[in-house]
Amino acid sequence: MDSYNLATSGVRVAVENVFGRVNQAFETTRILFLFNNTASPDLLYKVAVLLTNFKTCLEGNQVSVRFGVDPPTLEEYLEARQARDFFARR
Repeated sequence: MDSYNLATSGVRVAVENVFGRVNQAFETTRILFLFNNTASPDLLYKVAVLLTNFKTCLEGNQVSVRFGVDPPTLEEYLEARQARDFFARR
């Protein structure tokens, strides 16, 4: 088990950092919508994830560096979301 933990610790840290970025955006989003009584926590979290994904498209993040994968451009990300949402409605 120790060898498994050692082998996966770097990956785990990278992924935890992404969750940290989402939580930071969530806090900012929550503050922005603080006076909106109709905003639900799940909607605010979805907005935070979307904003974090936008930022990742523009700047990259530790996970993309760790795995040597370039994130999509903002345009590619939005096109993929639009296609996914289109097929989800069918």
